[in-house]
Formats: sequence, structure tokens, C-alpha cells
Amino acid sequence: MYQNAQALSALMLSVLSVLAVLAHAAPIDGMSPQTASSRTLAMVTPSTTPLRLDEAVMLAVRESASLAGQNAYVEAARKREVSAGSLPDPKLFLGLDNLPVNGAEAWNTQVDPMTMETVGVMQDMPNRARRDAATGVAVAQTAVETARWRALRVQVRREAAQAWIGCYWLGRKLVLLDALDQENHALQQMLQAQVAAGSARATQWVLAQQEAAELADRRDVLQQESSQARIALRKLIGARADAPLADDPPSLVPDAQALRASLRDQADLAVYAPMEQKARAEEGLAEAAKQSDWGVSLAWQKRNPAYGDMMSLQFTYTLPVFSATRKDPDIAASQQERLAVVDQREQALRDRRAALESELDQYQTLQRQIDRIRQVWLPLVQQKQQLQLAAYRANRGSADAVIEARRDAIEQQFRLLDLLSRRDALGAQLHYVYAQGASS
Repeated sequence: MYQNAQALSALMLSVLSVLAVLAHAAPIDGMSPQTASSRTLAMVTPSTTPLRLDEAVMLAVRESASLAGQNAYVEAARKREVSAGSLPDPKLFLGLDNLPVNGAEAWNTQVDPMTMETVGVMQDMPNRARRDAATGVAVAQTAVETARWRALRVQVRREAAQAWIGCYWLGRKLVLLDALDQENHALQQMLQAQVAAGSARATQWVLAQQEAAELADRRDVLQQESSQARIALRKLIGARADAPLADDPPSLVPDAQALRASLRDQADLAVYAPMEQKARAEEGLAEAAKQSDWGVSLAWQKRNPAYGDMMSLQFTYTLPVFSATRKDPDIAASQQERLAVVDQREQALRDRRAALESELDQYQTLQRQIDRIRQVWLPLVQQKQQLQLAAYRANRGSADAVIEARRDAIEQQFRLLDLLSRRDALGAQLHYVYAQGASS
């Protein structure tokens, strides 16, 4: 019995050492950096440079086809500013004036002194208010497309950061699973020998095999999730996603007061200002329709050489009559569209404020649960294992109880990693959407 207790004690000490790291050590992945790094780098060539979180974010911005497409919209809008507000193209006109159509001189261009071949140019001149408003619409559209590009960049950065974090914590879970598999293998060998010697029950060996099957099921799930996470990261940054990840993610602890202060400056909310600017310009364009436009035309009229040529100069003015039915409805519609943008911005601000408060509350809850696991649950399961092991050594307990205590410890380890993954993903959301989103 004493030899059995010694063997089981050696196995339990490896579990307790992991729990001690999870409960008290600084590394947030739940394992020593040396252990995590050596296990990760063993799967790649030594020359492979680990992928850092900030590098993944930078690559995602550089490789994003969506950002490139939106940038094309920005350039297109900027080029339209050049022609916006300019005069329309002049018109060339050709004609034949005062041609007889009956009598003996019908269709003869040479007999009537008033018959003239006419060539001239005509230029329409929209009023200055209309042209300035058209320029304002084009400038505002450029600002809208630029704001949309910035908002999209924030989204791409957030997605890349969360994809990296997902890959990182799934990798830490697989590293932990490797250690648990080794411990389970040693436990099975020990119990098999003890069952053969008659010093342990066969049910204890069955429990160890059952644990091995549970670990195998968990590995299948983790490997599938890890593969999907790598696919998501590869979609964002390309082949660099296949590199090993850096040892630790950066700390993204949110500053609640600073986030609340920068709320109005968020990239996705900033798009409403140029949208309102554009709506105001369109309203001005509708109002400019009530002012007269004018035009000028100059014509040279060639007659029979016996009579001499002539020249004509004409001016035209639009008459904005019946404004109540032709112009005012357009002005009223433009005003309502501008008010709609204002209301949408206010609602978006309220939604974002509520989302921020909810996410800050979730982050604090996750952090409290993480602290509780480290400070309470892990020490408790560690103490439970020690007590069960002491009882087993004193022949007052069973190996079944020790194995069950080990199972509780395993669940707490995985629960801690789950919480750390969720906390860091939420931290990335708060950091890249709110903290950096205001300055993007």
C-alpha cells in the first residue's frame, strides 16, 4: 500500500504543480512560458518567427480586400470633386434659318436674303449657389467614404485581434491537454500494474481509461476548433497565420473612464457627421433650384454673298415659377433626410453607449471569475487532492477519490483557460473598437 501511495503521490505532484502555476504564477496562459514555448516551437522550424498580436493586426489591414475596395470608393469620390460644381459642357449648334418651303423659290438657299446657314455655340450657366452646393455634396461624399474606410479598418483590426487571441488560447488548451495525457498514461500504467499485483481494484483502472477517453474527446473538439480558428486567421492575414504564436498576448485592460470619454469619437459613429454635411449640401442644392440659371449663345449666320453675313447673341434665364409644387417639395424632402441622419446618429450613440456599458460589465465579471478561480477554486482543488492523497496514504481513503479530485482539478484548469480566452477577446473588442477606434 505504501508503494502504491508513493507512485500515486508522484503523479499527483505533477498535477499540483500545474495548479500552483495556474493559481499564483504571473503567466496568464496557465503554464510557464518555457513550457508553452518549447511545446509550440517543437512543431515548427527554429527559424520561424513567432506571430505577434500587433503584427497580425497590421497584416490584416494590409491584406484586407474590403479595405482596398473601400479605398477605391474614397479615391473615386475624391476625383469627382474635380468636376463637381463646374460649368456644363458648351453646345455646338448648326442650322438653316428662314428657308423658303413653297412657291417658285422653295428649298432654294440662294434667293431669299433672310436664308442663313447658322453655326454657333451655347453655354448654360447654373447659378453660383447650385454650383457651390454640388461641390459641397461631392466633398461631403468623400468625407463619408473616408469615414466608412476608417470604420471598416477598425472592424478588420478587431477581427484580426480576436482571431489571434482565439488561436492563442486554443493552443494553450492543447498544451495543457498534452500534459494531462502524459499524466493519464502514467496513471494507467501504474494502476494496471497494481491491478495485476492485486493491490488495486480493476474499477480504478477503468476510471483512468474513462478519463483518457474524455481527454481524447476533448482533444478532437479542441483540434477542430483550433483548425477553424487558424482558417479564420489565415483568411485575414494569409500564410503568415500558419506561424507559431508569440508566447503571451499583450495586456488589453480597458480604461472605463477613457472609453466613455471617447465614445462620441468612435470611427463608426464619426461617419454620421459627413453624412449630415452631405444632407445639408443636398438641401442647399434643392434650395438653389429656386434661383434663376442663365445661358448665353453666340451664332454666326452666313447668307448669300450678295447680302452679307450676320451674327446673333442671345441670353436665356430660367423662370422658377410654381415653386410650391416644383421646388418646395424637394427642399422639404432634403430637410427630412437631414433630420433622419441626425436621429440615426443619436440612436447609434445610445446603442453604442449601452453596448460599451454591457461589455465593460462583462469584462469585470470575467475578471472576477478568473480571480476567484486562481484565488479560491484552484487552491481548493489543490487542497482537496492533498487531503485525498493523505487519506489514501493513511489507508483511510481510496484511489478512486484521488482520481476524482484530479478530474475536478482538470475541469478547473480548462475553465480558467476558457475565461481567459473570453476576457482577452472582449479586451480586444474594447481596445480596438473603442480605445483605438476613436483615433483611427
